[in-house]
Amino acid sequence: MSTALISKVLAPVDLSSCSRAALEFAFKLAQPFDAHVEVVFVRPTTPVTPAGGPEATRDDELAALKSELHRFVQGVPGARPHSLAERVETGDPRARIVGIAESDGYDLIVLGTHGRTGRPRSLAGSVAESVVRTAACPVTTVRESR
Repeated sequence: MSTALISKVLAPVDLSSCSRAALEFAFKLAQPFDAHVEVVFVRPTTPVTPAGGPEATRDDELAALKSELHRFVQGVPGARPHSLAERVETGDPRARIVGIAESDGYDLIVLGTHGRTGRPRSLAGSVAESVVRTAACPVTTVRESR
């Protein structure tokens, strides 16, 4: 019995049209392998709320993000792979994506890249570039068709 080349695909998204294109590609790629696809949205760490800030607000925000992620995933063509999971994480997106891929044993990361270069990229940094450089597993980047 042979094992599939790809059994687990991690698909980080930022809810942009660029990440929608990457997610669609991840679904198409996973299909022939009957691979599990996990879609993750990493909410950047926000400054600590002052003492007056209620914890319920954070819980409400997390629930809203999970709902938004679910709607986003369901709106992508081909969102019916054999096995699909969705999750919202908090932290540095670069580190969380690589950490999740390593700790959970993903075979491949598929993520979108906005294709910025020069000053715009240097100001915001590039999550995709960092993931490509630091992930232990293969990484496929997808640019949105123009």
